[in-house]
Amino acid sequence: MHWARSNRYRRELLSTARRCVAAGWPVLPGAWWSPIKRRHVCDIPTCLAAGPHPSVGPIPQDTDLAVYALCHEEAVVDAWSRHPYSILIPTGIVCDVVEVPDSAAARLLPALRRAHLVGPIARHQSQRFIFTTTGSRLDVTDPWFGHNRVVPHGRGSWVTMPPSLLDGRRVEWLIPPPPRPPWRLPDRDGVLEVLTAAVS
Repeated sequence: MHWARSNRYRRELLSTARRCVAAGWPVLPGAWWSPIKRRHVCDIPTCLAAGPHPSVGPIPQDTDLAVYALCHEEAVVDAWSRHPYSILIPTGIVCDVVEVPDSAAARLLPALRRAHLVGPIARHQSQRFIFTTTGSRLDVTDPWFGHNRVVPHGRGSWVTMPPSLLDGRRVEWLIPPPPRPPWRLPDRDGVLEVLTAAVS
């Protein structure tokens, strides 16, 4: 049996989702990878999306994802006992994310360690790195970000987190959160300041 459909993998997803809400991180059930269909699938009958997406029904543009986020263990257990949902973290609620390519991450991580600005970091197999941070009022429309393939995720956005499958490949922790809460996050403005200096 493909491990994406295994009971062990489903238990791991549930355990991680429970840990997230215990640490105060709301989660969204996400479309899961189907090794048979070779695409992401969800339980919304009218959904035609084949890529990663929240599995919470059609979401109008500019909708606050906090409305759909699960914050309590009972809701998480109920959801993940039904399907092997990917774990999505809606950003802009408790944490934000700075997503960078591997070329930038190789220079950014040592600089963040020196500045004591390292929190949980995930790695997508597409060579993208997910740096979790606190929130800020930073203007993410600055063209510097798009030019450097840096994607800041704030309110209204979301990211796929371990141990979910993204396009059939497992998302892994580069630096996992601690075994017990609280999960301390580095200041987002500080991270972006270090990033600007590291990749300029």
